[in-house]
Amino acid sequence: MPEISPSPPPPRPSRDQAERLLEAVSAALALPIPPPCRAGTLEALVRLCKAAALLLSFRLGKRDEPAPVFRP
Repeated sequence: MPEISPSPPPPRPSRDQAERLLEAVSAALALPIPPPCRAGTLEALVRLCKAAALLLSFRLGKRDEPAPVFRP
């Protein structure tokens, strides 16, 4: 079965872009990030972007679809 080409993964944000994203999300959610937590939150955001790029890079076949029920 031929595979469907995945969408190109989103580009990983630069540090500056990640900081702007963090500010925007913080403001949109009205969730202030205390200064002592800012560096760790920013690092977590960058790691999540990398993880998302990895997940989005997997190729799926035409008949692949999510399972209706998760069974470990």
